[in-house]
Amino acid sequence: MISSMQTLLARTMLRLSQKEAATALNIAHTTLSNIENGESDPPSSRMETIQKFYENLGVEFLPGEGIRKRQVQVKTYNGAEGFRDFMDHVYEIAKDEGGEICLYNARPGNWIKWLGKEWNQMHSDRMANIVDQIDFKATARKGDAELIGYRHAEYRWVPDELWSQQSFYAYGDYLGFLIFGDDSISIFVIKEKQIADGYRAMFNNFWDNIAQIPDTKNYKPNKK
Repeated sequence: MISSMQTLLARTMLRLSQKEAATALNIAHTTLSNIENGESDPPSSRMETIQKFYENLGVEFLPGEGIRKRQVQVKTYNGAEGFRDFMDHVYEIAKDEGGEICLYNARPGNWIKWLGKEWNQMHSDRMANIVDQIDFKATARKGDAELIGYRHAEYRWVPDELWSQQSFYAYGDYLGFLIFGDDSISIFVIKEKQIADGYRAMFNNFWDNIAQIPDTKNYKPNKK
């Protein structure tokens, strides 16, 4: 839990007055003042609310009394080897953290082309081994029957007018942008929980209201 000093430092860094912060937090000005001065012993729930409020504004709280502006980390992968490194990272996060994974505009042919059939099969096998830890949803182009990850992912089709060659991959606190060219692939990955969660919310809205269940005999989704 954050300290009273950190609440003061966070507000100061964001250049908010006590009145502005207290109003946003829906607490009395004097209550916030007493917290910042260490003159009260607020319940942990209130301190958690204050912490979340400042985190949503870009503050990162450090061990001890420290704070800093939250740093958005961006990593780039290129080429076939970079694609394999990226998929290794997806697997490690899925294995260690589990949770919801959302892949938009998956074109199986791109995976086979850049990963190779044997490598992709190895990846599919290891993802299938942790299927109980993850909730993996993927969209592919309408009519695409080559749904190669069916053992660990549920697929739905994207209407032709909403399809593009590029893919978006949310896993853990990460959001990846996969840019496929005829002879190149570049992947840009942002580590930022709020961005990844926001993308998942949009993806799930699309999944529930627009994406279509594949109508193909080749698709046999894994049944948990």
